Formats: sequence, C-alpha cells, structure tokens
Amino acid sequence: MHQVARTNDVVIGIPVAGRTRPELEHLIGFFVNTLPLRVIFSPHLTFRQLLQQVRQVALDAYAHQHLPFDQTER
Repeated sequence: MHQVARTNDVVIGIPVAGRTRPELEHLIGFFVNTLPLRVIFSPHLTFRQLLQQVRQVALDAYAHQHLPFDQTER
C-alpha cells in the first residue's frame, strides 16, 4: 500500500461496533465508530517487525475505541 501512496506513513480506518458497554447491547441503532490505524513503513523493518507494529497499533486503537473519531488527536 505504501508503494501506491508514495509515502511511508499510511493511515487506514477500520469500523468497530461501538457497543463496549453492557447497557448499550440491547439498544437499536447505529453505533459504528472508525478507528484510525497509523503505520509507518521502513525499509529496515522485517516483515515480522512490521506485523508486530501493526498489532501494537491495533491494540492501542482498540483500547480507545470508546472515543468518537472526531474527538481523537490528529
């Protein structure tokens, strides 16, 4: 992907359900939130290191998935 974008800094957004609290499970409605995942590619990284970076970025993002996308830092 970074070859297409011509940059080493790539951000993608993934949808999450947004129902992290038990009291929201039975509500009807659209609770989807977008989690931005930022990955910085480096020619010095091995594939395993890149996967470890993506894993850590995803775990960090999921830890803060309760924050609305428009209230996250840019």
